[in-house]
Parts: sequence; C-alpha cells; structure tokens
Amino acid sequence: MLRPRVQFSFVALLGALGAFLVVTPLLGAANEWRLVDAVLFLAVLGSSLRVVGRGGRQLLVAGAVALIGLALEIGSGFGGHVSLSIAAHAIFASYLAFVVVALLSGILRVERVTGDAIAGGACVYLLIGLLWGAVFTVLELVQPGSYLQNGAPIVHQVHRPYGELLYFGYITLTTVGYGDIVAATPIARMLAVLAALSGQLYLAVFVAGLVGMVAAQSRASRDR
Repeated sequence: MLRPRVQFSFVALLGALGAFLVVTPLLGAANEWRLVDAVLFLAVLGSSLRVVGRGGRQLLVAGAVALIGLALEIGSGFGGHVSLSIAAHAIFASYLAFVVVALLSGILRVERVTGDAIAGGACVYLLIGLLWGAVFTVLELVQPGSYLQNGAPIVHQVHRPYGELLYFGYITLTTVGYGDIVAATPIARMLAVLAALSGQLYLAVFVAGLVGMVAAQSRASRDR
C-alpha cells in the first residue's frame, strides 16, 4: 500500500476540489466548456497525486490511468460515444477509490491533530462524493433511467448526467435527500444506500478519531 505524505499541505487539493465543485455547475453543456471542465478536474488529479506521494510505480500507474480516463471523457464529449464516457467514469471511480484509501490510511496513522490532518479529512470526504458521482454516472449510462429527475430520465434532460448525479451523490452522502433526483431501480437504490452509509460511517469514524487524538494530546500535555 502506498503511504501518503500526510505532512504535505492539503490546501492545494482542497482548493482544487472547491474550484471544481463551484465552477463546474456554472459551465454550460456545450462542448467548448468541456475543456475548462477538464482543466479543473486535471487540477484535482494533479494535486491529489502530489499529496499521496511523489514516486513509486504504483503512483505512476495511478497517474497514467487518471490521464487516460480524462482523455476518454474529452473524446466522448466531442465524438458523442457513450462507451467512452462509461469507460472514463469507471476509470475515475477506480482512481478516486485508490486516492481515498491511500489518504485515509495515512491520516488515521497520524499521532497529533493538526490543521493538515483536518484538511486531509475534508479532502477525503469531498473525494468520496466525487467517487459516488462517478459510480452513479456509470450505472446511468449503462442502464438509462436508473435515476429520475422530477419523474423523467436524467439522460433525456441533459447530455452529460455526471453533473446531476454528482449533485445527487453529495445529497445522498450527507443524507439530505431533497427528492428532486431519485434512484429508480433496485441497483440504483442499493448504491444510494451504500453512499449514505459510507458518508455517515466516515464522519463517525473520522470525528471519533479526532476526538480521541485530542483527548490523548490533552492528557499528555497535563502529564508533562
């Protein structure tokens, strides 16, 4: 397992994630905006790779796979090939899962609660949302109609369902559930349940871990 460099500041990754999540919804669905979208996502890829490490065959493979996925997504936008988009989002989901596991395993090994560790925890939570958005998109592209928006299939309303399903992913992850987008098939519903559980379990484990480390630090400082 690749050991993340927890000492490296997570500010760049957090900023890249924030920019992607804020700016992407403002972009239109036209193909000319796909390049801007790709650049923002490339910033997320680059900053996440820099955080998890700077060397090793495993890291190089992960970076190459992420770039291949980005190239496939750009190609699907200009060529209109759904199969390329399915492959791209499946690759993104795999890459994001790798980053989440690598970052989380490193954060859980820290001995002191620092701003870097807290920022890293926030990054992991945002990356989990991106991961579920990619998973939901793969299912929707493979089985159109798996998710409905206001009673109509998402793919009939927008050419690119990832934006809508990314929103659905975060709404499900946080268990807000506005009801404007719903899971309509058994597989989609089970994935939604898993997304909600992952969000709640992550917050419970991460917050509990932080509280435990803070308590340990307080006891250690009093014993000195």
